[in-house]
Amino acid sequence: MRRYRPGITDRRLGNRRFYKTEEAILTAFFGGDNYVSAGQMAERAGVARSTFYHHHRTVGKIIVDYRRYILEKYGRVVKSLLKNRRVTMRMLYAQTLAVIVQHKRLFKIL
Repeated sequence: MRRYRPGITDRRLGNRRFYKTEEAILTAFFGGDNYVSAGQMAERAGVARSTFYHHHRTVGKIIVDYRRYILEKYGRVVKSLLKNRRVTMRMLYAQTLAVIVQHKRLFKIL
C-alpha cells in the first residue's frame, strides 16, 4: 500500500475541488497575521483541519511545497525549450515571465 504524501502537483491542481481548496488555503495564508496555526488557517479557508493536513503537512511547509512545485514546473518548461535547437533567449525570458506571473503571490515571498 502506498502512503499518501501531501504536496502540490499538476495532477492535483487539475482537480477542481483540490484547486479550490488550495486557493482558499493560500488566501488564508497570505491574508493573515505574522503567526497563524493550522486550525486558524483551516477556519479562514472554510475547510476542516484534516483537509488542511491533506494538502500540507504543516503551515511552514506551504511555501516549501509551492517552491518545489514551481521549480519542478519551470524546470520542465526550460527542458522542453532546450530540446529545440532554435530556442532564443527571448523565448526563455517569455516562459520565465509567464511562470512568475502565474505564481506571483509566491514569488513575492520567495
